[in-house]
Amino acid sequence: MTTLIIKKSKNNPYDLEEAASTLGIDIESMLTLAEEYIDSIQNDLNILLTSINSNDYDQIRSTSHKIKGTSANLRMDYISEIAALMEKSARERTALNYGSLYYGLHDLFDMTSKQLEAFKNNT
Repeated sequence: MTTLIIKKSKNNPYDLEEAASTLGIDIESMLTLAEEYIDSIQNDLNILLTSINSNDYDQIRSTSHKIKGTSANLRMDYISEIAALMEKSARERTALNYGSLYYGLHDLFDMTSKQLEAFKNNT
């Protein structure tokens, strides 16, 4: 069996092996958890976009908090950090370009999904 090693970088935002090692689980279980999360996140992203478009700071804070926590648990650090910034800013009602951050999150989820697919196809 050949294993594809993809280290975290700007173009590869998720290190699956590092996450599995940190959590003390096998790589197949980590892959399953990460894929399930990526598959389920679309609803939260839709809620986040709607709340940004309506300037609903409470919903931005709540949804960002959920994304931050789940992403942090799976060691998706870049995603978690952006969501944390959104959560903090929304809690404080700080003017921020939430739309740009949303699209950054969306792009990170897309890149992570592609990474996971590449890993799965090469194992």
